Amino acid sequence: MLAGFLLLAAAPGLRAAPRLGPAPEPTIYGRDNRYDVYQVRRRLRTLASSTLSLFSWKSLVRNKDGWVSLPSAAYGKDYKLESGERFYNEPDGAFCSGFLVGPDLAVTAGHCVTSAKDCGGTAFVFGYSVGRANSNPTSVPASEVYGCSALVARKYQDDGEDWSLVRLNRPVPDHPPLALDRDSHPRVGEPLFMIGYPSGLPAKVSEDARIVSISAQGYFSADLDDAAGSSGSPVFDARTDLVEGILVRGEGDFVKHGFFLLRPFGFYHRASKICPDSGFAPDSGCSGEDVSEVGPVLRALSAAGPAESAERRPSVNLASAKNALGRFKSAAGDFDGR
Repeated sequence: MLAGFLLLAAAPGLRAAPRLGPAPEPTIYGRDNRYDVYQVRRRLRTLASSTLSLFSWKSLVRNKDGWVSLPSAAYGKDYKLESGERFYNEPDGAFCSGFLVGPDLAVTAGHCVTSAKDCGGTAFVFGYSVGRANSNPTSVPASEVYGCSALVARKYQDDGEDWSLVRLNRPVPDHPPLALDRDSHPRVGEPLFMIGYPSGLPAKVSEDARIVSISAQGYFSADLDDAAGSSGSPVFDARTDLVEGILVRGEGDFVKHGFFLLRPFGFYHRASKICPDSGFAPDSGCSGEDVSEVGPVLRALSAAGPAESAERRPSVNLASAKNALGRFKSAAGDFDGR
């Protein structure tokens, strides 16, 4: 027992454990460039309004007043973070991110929605954001909550494409679809930003990022500030506001803080990385966050057909809460899914 205790105490980079599954460790490259929606320019707020947070249907409660209550557990307490961590008191109920690309079509990561049954247990929620300082979202109008009508297309590879195209249970009237870059040619150094729901938090805008490498496997890597839960986030060309890709993988860097022998019982804090804007050196400890290119999604969209007019009630997967947390499984090990 003593040997095991000492081994745990000495292990570098231990990761915080939430209620179930591994923790959503944020990767921060240098300065933390994540902002709540009320803190950014109007143009970015408009784009954020067309992003989606993914929740388990079972975690939501529909009230008689026409509103839906969202999970309200505090991020910092949930994951044993130091009290000084950013967004400590914000809720962390979402499990993935997504965005609208058609009247009733949404995109997320392939490891977030893996099957038709999985899709049926997922609620797609607009408006999960902090609209003003010290005001956490605890509910949204029922009209902002959508179900899944069908899983239209999906591609998943551990080290390659990772996306799902979902048809929602009714057309979306109040949020314009995001524009995808139909002439996308990612280049190292290209400026980017991202809008998503890292660690299940309300919407965050992550700015001042750049492409650092291009893969032949249908993705590129960038120095985006994110965390598990950002999977499915739209990544934009900062010059055009067109979607260049979908955030899917990355590295984590929360570490335990405290004296050697007490470390297993301590709190977690962020170990920031200082990485160059482009071209990470092999010995820098930086690899970037992986972004699936948008081209295959465009092809799937062209084959998806027009919006459906009939509203469908989504089926509720009774095991959806367990499945949703299980999607964090890829946030550790050799595939750090977001």
